[in-house]
Amino acid sequence: MSPLILGFIALSAFVTALLSGVFGMAGGLVLMGALALVLPVSAAFVTHGVLQLVANGWRAILHRAHVRWDIVGWYALASAAAGLLVALVAGAPSKAWLFILMGLVPGLTWLPQGWLRLDAARPAHALASGFLVTGLNLMAGVAGPLLDIFFIRTELTRHAIVATKAATQVFAHLAKIIVYGTPLLLAGADQATAAALPPPCRRPGPSPCSFRSPWRAPGAAG
Repeated sequence: MSPLILGFIALSAFVTALLSGVFGMAGGLVLMGALALVLPVSAAFVTHGVLQLVANGWRAILHRAHVRWDIVGWYALASAAAGLLVALVAGAPSKAWLFILMGLVPGLTWLPQGWLRLDAARPAHALASGFLVTGLNLMAGVAGPLLDIFFIRTELTRHAIVATKAATQVFAHLAKIIVYGTPLLLAGADQATAAALPPPCRRPGPSPCSFRSPWRAPGAAG
């Protein structure tokens, strides 16, 4: 990765952090868009997940006295299920689809509140939020507006809402890191293994490095 791209990522993280601090919203969405401009989709997901995991994790630690751990527990359970499902049946979206999905996510804020009477304090709703928010996060990179829908009608205090939302997003971004980061790590390990082999072993097909069992008689088939 070039120093120019690293500098762009650092600047984007700083600017979007200010954006979130001033307006309380849109920072994660803008950051994901910036990362997707300069990185492959999977790498953008992982980088965004790491940055947001640190931000939300620190916020949750600062406000840990106000976290509703029962909500976080149900959310984490469903988040793990969503991550497993996406890992098994879906791959990383193309850049075109990623930007389309990111453009549609803010539209969730325009849903009439009367249509959905959701409350994250209810176990069933906390489960639903964990599955849906994490699923959307894994496909669009962001899901803040969807998470907000589950906290609009709750009777939690302002501090509890901020702390609990931050704690839940730790699991959503952790799922993103695992789902998209694991294939990158495995691919890197394969490349490192191939690079460590002597040149004759890197060619496809039979080679001097082909394995021969010491128990097989010379000239035996296979």
